[in-house]
Amino acid sequence: MLGRRRPDLRDPHLPGGVPAAAPARPDVWTFLDEARQPSLIRPGTIVLAGDDDAPAVAEVVDLIPKEAGTIVHLRILPGLFDDYEALVRRVHSRLDDGTSGSPGV
Repeated sequence: MLGRRRPDLRDPHLPGGVPAAAPARPDVWTFLDEARQPSLIRPGTIVLAGDDDAPAVAEVVDLIPKEAGTIVHLRILPGLFDDYEALVRRVHSRLDDGTSGSPGV
């Protein structure tokens, strides 16, 4: 969209802004309208972030309405994407089998 700039990941004026000496897994900021299914994005939701070259699993921390659009505050979760992918496959497998109770790990 013309005239709209991406949120600066190091902008200390945004809630939870990342300082210049950011940790290895900084929080991420993006626009809600860039989500594949914006209606599913709400605080506490676990989402797939990044792209095909660098996928990541993140928790939605907050939605911040701004003039340029709603900003989504994401916290990248620790570990490799492949570890989360394996967990999701196990959960789906149990749901498909009709297994009740906790999916475990």
